[in-house]
Amino acid sequence: MTEPKQIDENNRVGPNRGISLNFPERIGSYRLQSLFGRGGMNVVYKAELVKTGELVALKTKLPQS
Repeated sequence: MTEPKQIDENNRVGPNRGISLNFPERIGSYRLQSLFGRGGMNVVYKAELVKTGELVALKTKLPQS
């Protein structure tokens, strides 16, 4: 299994980019593990469903600035 791609604050994607965006440890029943990517309105995380341990991609809207 390959490592998820990470992005920096300028939306540049690459395997060696650090996650420079802060994100919560959990959203509802999901524990966030890493950031897959983001666009103009959404962000996608690699997350684990705490109850079952299932790994999922969790897409959420970006908070309003």
